[in-house]
Amino acid sequence: MIWLNYIPLLRLILPFSSGIIWAFYFPQKTNLWVIVLLFLTVLSLLALIEFKQLHANIFNRWVFGLFAFILLFFLGNSFANSTNERFNPNHFSHFLHNGNKVGAYIGTISSELELKPNSVKAILEIKSLKIDSNWVSCTGKCLIYFKKDPDLKLQYGDEIVFTRQPSEINSPTNFDAFNYKKYLSHHYIYAQVYLTISDYKRIGQNPPNILKKTAIKWRNRLLSNYEKFGISGAELAILSALTLGKKESLTPDLKTSYSSAGAMHVLAVSGLHVGIIFLVMKFLLSWLDKYKIGSIIKAILLLVSVWIYAIITGFSPSVIRAATMFSFMILAITIQKNSNIYNTLGLSAFAILLVKPFMLLEVGFQLSYLAVIGIIYIHPFLYNLFNFKYWIVNQAWNITCVSIAAQLTTAPLGILYFHQFPTYFLISNLLIIPAAFLIMGISILFQSLYFIPYMGEVISWVLKNIVWVLNSFVIKIEHLPISLIKGLDISTFETWILYVIIASILIWLTTSTRVFSRISLFGILLLSCTQTIEKWNQLNQKEITFYTIGNHFAVEFKNGNQSFFWADSNLLSNKEKMQFHVYHHWWKRGISSGLNINQKAQPLILGNTKILPFDPKRNYTAKQIHLFQPDILYFNTFKNPDLESMKGIENQPIIISGKKNSKLVTNHLEEFCKTHHWQFYNMKSEGGIKIKLNEDYKPEKIYTVKTSLKE
Repeated sequence: MIWLNYIPLLRLILPFSSGIIWAFYFPQKTNLWVIVLLFLTVLSLLALIEFKQLHANIFNRWVFGLFAFILLFFLGNSFANSTNERFNPNHFSHFLHNGNKVGAYIGTISSELELKPNSVKAILEIKSLKIDSNWVSCTGKCLIYFKKDPDLKLQYGDEIVFTRQPSEINSPTNFDAFNYKKYLSHHYIYAQVYLTISDYKRIGQNPPNILKKTAIKWRNRLLSNYEKFGISGAELAILSALTLGKKESLTPDLKTSYSSAGAMHVLAVSGLHVGIIFLVMKFLLSWLDKYKIGSIIKAILLLVSVWIYAIITGFSPSVIRAATMFSFMILAITIQKNSNIYNTLGLSAFAILLVKPFMLLEVGFQLSYLAVIGIIYIHPFLYNLFNFKYWIVNQAWNITCVSIAAQLTTAPLGILYFHQFPTYFLISNLLIIPAAFLIMGISILFQSLYFIPYMGEVISWVLKNIVWVLNSFVIKIEHLPISLIKGLDISTFETWILYVIIASILIWLTTSTRVFSRISLFGILLLSCTQTIEKWNQLNQKEITFYTIGNHFAVEFKNGNQSFFWADSNLLSNKEKMQFHVYHHWWKRGISSGLNINQKAQPLILGNTKILPFDPKRNYTAKQIHLFQPDILYFNTFKNPDLESMKGIENQPIIISGKKNSKLVTNHLEEFCKTHHWQFYNMKSEGGIKIKLNEDYKPEKIYTVKTSLKE
């Protein structure tokens, strides 16, 4: 594959990225031996280069490639480990683990405050802490939740002092639930704290980044301009998300509609929006190409435009990523007109990962680069297949090719992370992409001319109605049959197989190299095998699952691909809680939907397994317990049950729900179990419980989220 020689930067980023991934899963403090190893690798590379020049005929290129791979792997690994806050001796968590009694903390709010249903969330950079009577400087980020209060007047850059101790962020409490702890670790956040209005005191303003504070101020001012001219409701929510990157006003229904239409990328300010700014400014500045130094002036103005937009949108990670990518593209086009676009992408990715290595693990980073690579490689091939006479048809085909290219390269990740696929993305993007261009352009016009009499009213009316039409179109797409296929599930290994299949087929079609057709067939065969094994396991699964979801009662019996789910009505009607705690586990187990049963705690017989739930309103006599002969005792109560009445039955496992039971009840049950050698599971500390059933549907093995077997 000679063509690979023309994209060395894209090739070299693979071992560098591998080193970052290794550092995330196997973190280790960078020490002297790593530096020595890197130094020796560099010397070996230099020696091999010299050896290659003197003995070109006998030099094996793979030896040089191997040494280069090792060097870049350790470079990526070292950079990632060096930025890991866990290894910073001044991180505030180290002071807690050393047995010190911390009396107070001082921290600065380093993000915009985000309104949640029951709280206000922000990121806090802890600057110092008080040990005994001394203040000690420290570092580290902490997730902070404030209780909702009308007197809450905090903003970005405010410095506060508080006394509550930050706690470690919890791991998932249910099987296959979203790992929020892992997600936050990508951003070097490992702790959280909840404060009421009386738990803290504002002591000043000390913004970590003046430029970001200015960006937030500008963005809020631009948002208020929309509001002044009567734009509100769903139109304001979409407009603020699309043009300014503020998504707080988006309702769950709006998000669902855009997701079903395959248009969520429009609401997340990223490469599409920066690309629109780039194309608009490139067109407006095209007249500079006539002059000798016009290309340099044009490049400077393009860079300024891209980064001003990044400032306006609040310097979100996705915008910074996209702005960096386009900045390198602008420089490459200006300095060297024949530069390879893949090398430019590789260089921009290197620049981002050198500053923030764990950005590689961000879904947005992965989707952005895959979408761009797909559009660059696939779009020209598809577009040249047909040539239409009419301009409007040609543009529709152009947008269709872009949509297909981006979807091909991002669909496997979309299924892996979001378990869904929009079926009408081709239809929706025919309007949504032009509408995004139009809305962005008119928004720039509005923000530039709103102060001129009558101009603001006219432009805002046009803008509002265009967004209304867009929303109406998206809702229509959502209501089409099977607009969104949900419940799809593939493993990380299967995702890699899918990408091998897609890449092989594309290279085979574009280069006619037959070996890639064989690789794609092998990939399809391998994927079929993994899916067959997975479906076989799902059809033969027999298990009972106890979920821990606040104070809700939730237990499930799975038999093959059927699910019988018992829960209280409040949980069954809460779609967000069901999706967060239950649906992901269903999809992983091959269950698209279960039979939901609204039932309060009472004796259950699941298969041949008898479960006796205890709740505050229900207790059982010794006679009732002995007649029922339960296999599992489930306690969801604040009251101390009469455990003496259970002594006559066999040794049965006792499960305490994740509800906030009193410590006295929990300790009483635990002591009883230890005395009588009964199994004891506390879901509050151990998470959800899974009971594997044998062929007779009797309990065979019990394990928790924390101790679950790798299947």
